[in-house]
Amino acid sequence: MTITKPLPTLNNIHVNDENNIVEFLNSNCKTFGAIKHLGSFIDNMKIKNEIGIKSNLQFLVVERKEFQGQNSGKIYNYNSEGIRDIFEINYDLPETFPKNQSETNKFIITSTVETHSCNPTQKCSKCSGTGRCQNCDARGYNTCGSCRGSGKRKVSDGKFANGNTKYKNIACSSCAGSGRKSCTSCRGTAKCYGCGGDGQVTCSRCDGTSFYQTFLEYSNSYKTVLKDFNYSEYSDLVSVIPLTKNKISFDDDLIEWENKNNFVFDNKENALKVNKHSKEFITSYEMLSSIENNQRLGRIHAKFETVPVTIVDYTFEEKEFQLYIVGDENIICFNEIPKKHSYKVNFFKRIMNYFTKKKRQIAFVYVASYMFNSDGSMDEPETKLLDLFLNNIKLKQEEKNSLIADLKRSFSLEEIAPKIKIIRGDLRALVFAWQCVMQDGQINQTEITAFTKLSKLFKVDDDKLEKIKHKATKFAVLKEFEMLEEYFKS
Repeated sequence: MTITKPLPTLNNIHVNDENNIVEFLNSNCKTFGAIKHLGSFIDNMKIKNEIGIKSNLQFLVVERKEFQGQNSGKIYNYNSEGIRDIFEINYDLPETFPKNQSETNKFIITSTVETHSCNPTQKCSKCSGTGRCQNCDARGYNTCGSCRGSGKRKVSDGKFANGNTKYKNIACSSCAGSGRKSCTSCRGTAKCYGCGGDGQVTCSRCDGTSFYQTFLEYSNSYKTVLKDFNYSEYSDLVSVIPLTKNKISFDDDLIEWENKNNFVFDNKENALKVNKHSKEFITSYEMLSSIENNQRLGRIHAKFETVPVTIVDYTFEEKEFQLYIVGDENIICFNEIPKKHSYKVNFFKRIMNYFTKKKRQIAFVYVASYMFNSDGSMDEPETKLLDLFLNNIKLKQEEKNSLIADLKRSFSLEEIAPKIKIIRGDLRALVFAWQCVMQDGQINQTEITAFTKLSKLFKVDDDKLEKIKHKATKFAVLKEFEMLEEYFKS
């Protein structure tokens, strides 16, 4: 699909106004590569006005995880009526949507609290309940590591006559010659440093209170999830809607939950009144938020733009086409667009036409003269059209005077044939001929006969002739400079 840049206009395109559409297409046809004056040349225009939605959603997500907890003493009271489901407990949401995940807090589920009796003391784990220091085996000392219990150390004392080193023994400086050192764990008491020799310590579970409690608790935190949601009934346009800019039609909290079962408020109806397509994200918000099993939605904020969509169905030369105009800034989308008329000549012929432009223009005015004089008279609208063409041909005054004098007489088909030979391969000449027939608003049989004879020179069948007549009605609505451009261009 071809998607154009935005094409702003002063007029509101998104109304069922054919004239607005025609003018808009004519003004912008070059931008999207269509034939010039596209709006004027199309038929059977049908306009349908729809809307899409461009939305930004904020989801405030409540994240809770359940886990086992334990505490010494009797701190918490059991509550048989306490709520067991952690998502039935009120969410207590923050007023705003946090930019980052909030700090995690922990809470007790009071309906799960159990109080247990407990021995306030327990066997010391350091000495296994013996009360003896395990580091020195209750001796109060350990063998000196420096002298290995000998109390002496060997030091150098000069050399013998043969050069060998002489040694002597001195008292070990680490243990002062005793061969042992006081135990660093019990400091010589021989008692376990963990329990002071009692063999028992305060119970770590109840902290000596003779009671401890078990329960379930849960963590609680909040985070914000952002999601863009765009929708149109026309699937091809879903990727186009994010490119549009439109007025904001809704910017408010949509839903807020007290807990998973109860709402604080529900604003969905107001959103639906503003844009019918808001139901598309309202019915699928859980999927859009991508919440996990340990998460629930706490609040949804919706900000959306209503995107105008105008669908234009039309035909050009009996072929059906469709285009979309999307958004306040008018982005045009289409799969196919008319790019040339069926009478368009090939590339080499266009080059030749460029170098014979004046001769071709003169041939066109001879066609006009032939048609206008076919009924024996030339009225004011016909004279005006002929003058328009004459005044746009670059001629010297003598040439122009001579041509005007020649154009005043009636020509037979045999006389006109050589004068228009240069344009007999260009079907625009026949389009122009029928426009001349229509020019005064009165089509008589004499003019029809003259046109039929002229068409024989172009070797056009009846079916194609009807299409040419129809094309002439389109040319007739063009502005003067547009019409000259279409007929005279190479």
